[in-house]
Amino acid sequence: MNRVGIRTRVTALAVVPAAIIAALLAVYFTHSRITDLDLSLRNRGVDIARHLAAASEYGLVAGNTPLLNSLVKSSLKEADVRAVAILDTRHRILAGGGIAPETLAAVWERGASLNAPVEQKTFVLFSAPITLPEVNIDDPFDQSARRRESGTQLGTVLVQLSLAQTSQVRNQMLLSGLSITLLGLLFTTGVALRMSRKVTRPIRKLSTALERLGLGLLDTRVTPESAGELLILENGINAMAASLQASQQHLQARIDEATRELTEQKEEAERANIAKSRFLAAASHDLRQPMHALGLFVGALKERISYPEVSSIVKNIEASVTAMDSLFNALLDISRLDAGVFHPNIVDFPINRLLDRLRVEFAPQAMEKWLRFKVMPCSAMVRSDPMMLERIMLNLVSNALRYTDQGGVVVGCRRRRGGLRIEVWDSGVGIPADRLHDVFHEFVQIDNPERDRKHGLGLGLAIVERMAKLLGTHVTVRSVVHRGSVFSLDLPLGSRDRPARVNLADIAAGGANKLDLCVAVVDDETAILDGMRVLLENWGCRVLAAASGEELLQLLDSAPQMPDLIVSDYRLREGENGIAVIRAIQAAYGVPIPGVLISGDTAPERLREAQESGFHLLHKPVSPAKLRLLITHLVNTR
Repeated sequence: MNRVGIRTRVTALAVVPAAIIAALLAVYFTHSRITDLDLSLRNRGVDIARHLAAASEYGLVAGNTPLLNSLVKSSLKEADVRAVAILDTRHRILAGGGIAPETLAAVWERGASLNAPVEQKTFVLFSAPITLPEVNIDDPFDQSARRRESGTQLGTVLVQLSLAQTSQVRNQMLLSGLSITLLGLLFTTGVALRMSRKVTRPIRKLSTALERLGLGLLDTRVTPESAGELLILENGINAMAASLQASQQHLQARIDEATRELTEQKEEAERANIAKSRFLAAASHDLRQPMHALGLFVGALKERISYPEVSSIVKNIEASVTAMDSLFNALLDISRLDAGVFHPNIVDFPINRLLDRLRVEFAPQAMEKWLRFKVMPCSAMVRSDPMMLERIMLNLVSNALRYTDQGGVVVGCRRRRGGLRIEVWDSGVGIPADRLHDVFHEFVQIDNPERDRKHGLGLGLAIVERMAKLLGTHVTVRSVVHRGSVFSLDLPLGSRDRPARVNLADIAAGGANKLDLCVAVVDDETAILDGMRVLLENWGCRVLAAASGEELLQLLDSAPQMPDLIVSDYRLREGENGIAVIRAIQAAYGVPIPGVLISGDTAPERLREAQESGFHLLHKPVSPAKLRLLITHLVNTR
């Protein structure tokens, strides 16, 4: 009803009462006329039967059958008379005529009492008794006595009247009443529509104006044409539209001003961010150079020192270098993730392989803290990047063990909605409800205000969140303070028909075996170049070291053999870079010699260039173990 227009409502308000009144009048008058018609038919039937009964008295007393038949024929001439019969007291027909007069007696006997009409679908049967009149006899000789001879019944008259003509008249009357009612309704509807158009036109005009205002066309105005309350309403709408238009113009001006301010602030923030990125990239490169050299020298020194006292000092130096390396690697991962140079390698692999690595990796650490550590096996196949997923799980389990002092940590999987959910449960300190989302921000450590390095750097969960987005999932956390936390992520199920590719981490480094290789090394830092030469020579390699690509090409001209591997710093002097050096040497020999880039630059554009070159990239400081692992992999898969 709410969707019906005002014009329809006004028309209905005018037509419906008129229609109801017209219908009631038509029904009333038609019913009255039909009632009168039925009553007239009944009265006529009763009169015919009574007149015939009175006229038949003499014929019955005298036994004059021809007279009775003559009376029957006269009665049949009356309108609607269908059949007539005169019966004696034994209900035998003395005279009859019309349609099946012999059946009248049977119908009368089945359903009628004396003088009561019998109604059927097509006729009405009337009856009247034939009796002698009452006679009073006065005896002049006997004044005290009067003899009365009452009337006795001589027979019965039956008259059958047809209802066909009456039904026909009734139908005509009904049709006429219906036609008159419809004509009245049509006339009333036409008048109502015309009147409603005049009444609703100004209202519809106001409705259209309001609809245009609702669409934001605030220049809409209504031409005042009405009077009274409608005129007040039209003027009010015009005033409201003018006020809204002025307010919109004022608001739009403020929005434009605020937009300009936000644009300026955004551009300023972007300039500051670019400057920050350049500063971090430059600082990272300058800091990584000595750290990289220090790591190489520590690695070489560790293999040459056999005195326990000196070995312990070397181990402490190596631990400090490792801590610095962890910080630089975390910062580099954040930069690489923000720069968009990470591209997941999605494959199908058994999740139990990752679970086994977690069990081996963290069981000793849990044992040192007297914690229960349990990894539940799972036979499911998942579809994801194995190395990125392993990095995520390493961070989650490491955090769980770091912030748990009693109880334990459980890693398990469960199937859910066509996928697999990996969960890490701990009974640690927990996270307040209002800080659950803060833990995924950089350098946020809720329970480490002193920035104790033993509790990590505060970058692990930030890296986890970014990697999870690259894998098309997200990490969720539930936690209760002083009771523990649950970190979980959902992965799609994989297929056993698509085997996973080999991970770099799964390739053996070769242990203490010597590497019988010829390695070309390019770096413009003398300390790094010397450290790399010492380290590679300790591994049994023949090293060709140069500070530039041109110098290396000169050394290669007199070298007895082609290098098996090229290791170059990414950023060299005079605008030269490692990508150009490796490609120049490959072009000189006409062979795709394996190349490795080493860089301390974390600028996003540099990371993308290195990623697009196709060469393996290591970030300073490079641990000797990681370098040897990559060299072994490249040589074995050449």
